[in-house]
Amino acid sequence: MSEETASESARCRERTWRQIFFRSRTFSPMGFFVRAAFLSLFFGAAHLLGFRAYTSIFCGTLPAGGLEGRWAIIPGIAYGVLYMAFVLGVPALILGGLLFLGASFRAERRAERGAERSR
Repeated sequence: MSEETASESARCRERTWRQIFFRSRTFSPMGFFVRAAFLSLFFGAAHLLGFRAYTSIFCGTLPAGGLEGRWAIIPGIAYGVLYMAFVLGVPALILGGLLFLGASFRAERRAERGAERSR
């Protein structure tokens, strides 16, 4: 595989995730599912990076062997926000996407039936 082909394939992959996230309509079933997936990925990354240990700042203690002082606040608050988004936002986005998808299928069926009746 030549260098040009590898760089073209990398550009296609980069373009693909950008198109999925930024070009999917916000208020559509696909938009809801994409945003739920990205929230899940961000929360998973924060969890794997060990940000959970920094949530001890909410109780007024600093985690042992980590960042010191004010810098411990940033990952702790980021994890707290991502956790709440994951626990509350992701299920709501998935359920909303499923309901939206069902409603759009039902509307399409009604439109098809109305077109058949008018013939």
